[in-house]
Amino acid sequence: MQAIDELIKSLHSVHPFPDEQVDAFIAKLKYKKFSKKEFLLKPHQKCNFMAFIQKGSLRFYALNESDEHTLHFFTENAWVADYESFVSQQPTKNYLQALEENEVLIITLEDIHLLMEHYMSFRNLASLINQWVIPSAHYVAIANASPDERYKNLLEQYPEWINRFPQMYIASYLGMTKETFSWVKSRTR
Repeated sequence: MQAIDELIKSLHSVHPFPDEQVDAFIAKLKYKKFSKKEFLLKPHQKCNFMAFIQKGSLRFYALNESDEHTLHFFTENAWVADYESFVSQQPTKNYLQALEENEVLIITLEDIHLLMEHYMSFRNLASLINQWVIPSAHYVAIANASPDERYKNLLEQYPEWINRFPQMYIASYLGMTKETFSWVKSRTR
């Protein structure tokens, strides 16, 4: 029940939806479990859903010629989807993968559109969708900040990630090799 309370809180953060509308939204949700390493989304699929994480964590990443590049991590009480694919309804180039056992509540784009037809206020969900946009400041930091600065920024913004996620994924998120990440981390202790 706490997860539903968190979901309602997130809805109310974008608009003061009346109880009737919140109930209509909740009625459209589908509960799903994903095992560790299972994919919610892979390249060439269209992202036609948004998911609220009740339990677990997800990694959003892309592949380049030789490496995986972690774009972001998502944890409990966060909404997640592939922004570009969701908005454009074009196939994604990215992966959305469970890092742990996950329990999510999923609503389809079709159901969101149905809710918008009945309740104009659901157009305010765009504010939730904008949370999926990965800040360009992260990419600027990777290009311009030293490894030490990137690591310190991570500790300031997401300190819980350090012990929760595999080092190789965090290194990838920070645009470093595993070796550089290990070296920077050991110097910062």
